[in-house]
Amino acid sequence: MELVLQEMKRMMAAIFLSPLVPWQKINSIKTYVYPKDAYRIHHIHDNKA
Repeated sequence: MELVLQEMKRMMAAIFLSPLVPWQKINSIKTYVYPKDAYRIHHIHDNKA
C-alpha cells in the first residue's frame, strides 16, 4: 500500500510541476493518476492484515 501511495505522490508532483495550465493538470490527474491508482488500491493484497 505504501508503494502505491508513493507512486501516486510522485506522479501528481510531476504533473503539478509541469508547465501545463491548471485545467490540463486536473484533467491529467483525472485521466491518468486516479484510474491507475484506484485499480491498484482495489486489487492490493496487504500481508499485514
